[in-house]
Amino acid sequence: MILDTLIENLESQVEWHQMLLDILGLEGELDQRVMLNDLEDVLCQRDRIGERIKALEGRRQTVVAKLIDDLALPPATNLEGIAQVVEPLKAEKLRKLKNQLLSLIGPIRDRSRKNAERAQARLNCFTEVYDGVQKTFDRRPTYSPWGQMKKPHGSVFLAKSV
Repeated sequence: MILDTLIENLESQVEWHQMLLDILGLEGELDQRVMLNDLEDVLCQRDRIGERIKALEGRRQTVVAKLIDDLALPPATNLEGIAQVVEPLKAEKLRKLKNQLLSLIGPIRDRSRKNAERAQARLNCFTEVYDGVQKTFDRRPTYSPWGQMKKPHGSVFLAKSV
C-alpha cells in the first residue's frame, strides 16, 4: 500500500516536472518586449508548479521514511535500495520513474539558467529606463535638510524607450 503511494507520487512528480519544463520553454520563447501582464502570468504559473513539486517532494520523503520503517531498511536507504527489496514489477517501475525524473532535471536546469540570463537583461533594461526617467524629472527630496521645499525644474523628455 505504501509502495503504491510512492509510485503514484513519483508519477505525479514526473508529470509536474514535465509541465515545469514546458512552462520554462514558454518563458524562454517570450519576446524581449513582452507585456508585463503576459510575463506575470507565465511567472505565476511557473511558481505554482514549483510549489506543487515542492509539496510532492515533501510527501515523497515522508512516504519513503514510512516505507523504510516498514521494510526494516537502514535509514540512509534510497529509491534504489527500496527497489532491491520489493517485488520485481514494482522495482522496475520505481527505477523507470527515477530515471524519468533524472532525465528531466538536466533540461530544466539548462532552461532555467537561460531564462535567468534573459530575465537579468530585461531587468537591466527596466532599471536603465527608470534611472533615465528619474534623471529627466530631476527627482530630489521634496524637503531639503533646511526645511525648504524644492520643485522639479526644467523640461521633461524621455530619452530612451524599452
